Amino acid sequence: MRTFGTPGRDPRGHVVSVAFMALGADLPDPRRGEDVADARWWSIADLDGISLAFDHATVLEASIERARSKLEYTTLAVTFLPEEFTISQLRGVYESVWGRSLDAGNFHRKATRSEGFLMELDRHAAPTGGRPARLYRAGSGTSLVPPLLRAGD
Repeated sequence: MRTFGTPGRDPRGHVVSVAFMALGADLPDPRRGEDVADARWWSIADLDGISLAFDHATVLEASIERARSKLEYTTLAVTFLPEEFTISQLRGVYESVWGRSLDAGNFHRKATRSEGFLMELDRHAAPTGGRPARLYRAGSGTSLVPPLLRAGD
């Protein structure tokens, strides 16, 4: 993801760290190593107010920003959904990662017009009170053209 090597980032001496980031859905519970007191998945919202060692807050911030930006130009979001999904479910992934609400109409228009992103199915989701939502499947594309940008939905 990025290399961090600012002098003084670790009071024990000059340390260069290479941060890696993996994104995945339905991951197994993490296992702690011998020198680790606890290992678990955290919600980003639950990290507010948590004190991290050294410059690890900066490393985490950079990782979160990288994940958020990947949703703008790749089809990554669909990997967090079941094989068949609604546009509302897809929008929910974006809203969770970006940490903000998106205009449903604008999102629908942009997502369905991005070539190779989604494949419209001839089926609808089970009714939940209103008109049943159309189902989609991941398309064959890997990039979003045009990108779905966070700045203004």
